[in-house]
Amino acid sequence: MTRARVIWATSKAFAKEASGAVEAALRRPRDPVATAGDVRDMRALMAKTRPAAGFWDMKLVDGVLVDIEFCAQYLQLIHAAEGGPLRQNTGDALTALSRAGLAPDEVLAPLGQAWRLQQDLSQLLKVALDDSIDPSREPRALRALLAKAGDARGFASLQADLTRARKAARIAFQSLITPRRDGNLRPKRSRGD
Repeated sequence: MTRARVIWATSKAFAKEASGAVEAALRRPRDPVATAGDVRDMRALMAKTRPAAGFWDMKLVDGVLVDIEFCAQYLQLIHAAEGGPLRQNTGDALTALSRAGLAPDEVLAPLGQAWRLQQDLSQLLKVALDDSIDPSREPRALRALLAKAGDARGFASLQADLTRARKAARIAFQSLITPRRDGNLRPKRSRGD
């Protein structure tokens, strides 16, 4: 929902009106616990109906781009009514949320790192291979290029780095959208922290 935008309109006035309607919908107050429940339900439905295609699936494995995007969208939606940032790009959203102090750095930092790594790899994989192909079976030159894109010493190191980044992102996802025992979600960071 936070990615909604006018991409074409017959008039500037209509585009402005439509953009205003999108902004108004995004900025309405939301219950954080109910919204987190919606996120959990949507993620569970995705896992059930669109299972991950393996380790190199950058969208659907736990801790990959979908989890990170959901975190950024969730945080934007629950803070938008109070003037929180709204960004369409996930990386920009995570940066803006951090600058606004709307979640702890120990949650946002791993999300940002995992997003950048997987976004870089995803772009290269989309250009080089069909969706279902495992790059570990591809020529050494491609594996070396992937390692370079992931800023890793080699392909095995890249796989280990990717596993760690995904695990950290999944932990961040769970900490953001899973209520504590008292029923509240993880509190936002104060500007003085």
